[in-house]
Amino acid sequence: MAKKKTNTDSLIELLEAAKPEMLIELIVELAENQPDVRLECFNYLKKHLSLSPEQKSRSEGEIVMALWRELYSDLYDLDEYGGGDYDKEDGVTDLMQEIQKILENSTVEEEVRRKLLDEVEPFIDSGNARMDDSLYDLAYATCQNTRASKRCALPKSGCFLNQK
Repeated sequence: MAKKKTNTDSLIELLEAAKPEMLIELIVELAENQPDVRLECFNYLKKHLSLSPEQKSRSEGEIVMALWRELYSDLYDLDEYGGGDYDKEDGVTDLMQEIQKILENSTVEEEVRRKLLDEVEPFIDSGNARMDDSLYDLAYATCQNTRASKRCALPKSGCFLNQK
């Protein structure tokens, strides 16, 4: 009689042996410096947990900022060098559009929207990344669904009023 082969994954064995506090610490440590891991964690947990409206709003804001951190270095390079290769530009544009959709279709907290707008402004002012349309669209999306629309009401270089 043939012996049944068991396919065990060492990682699964270790995870099963770990205490919840250790797993939380591991996930936090991994997500802290890796925006893509943090984003995956938020998406997974949002999908599998029932969230209050406040938790949902906060998690949407975290997702927005994780996406921003993911694209930031590429956008910085594009701005620094006056553009770049099409793949990099397409990647940045795709992530900006993803952020824009979240901002337009959710109740991301105003504080997150303002923080993102503060991050986007220097790239708009520079105009050197050759991503003006996407940056303007993202800036306008930060102003949607907020009570404090004064900052976006009047044009500054065709974009928004820089009042804080």
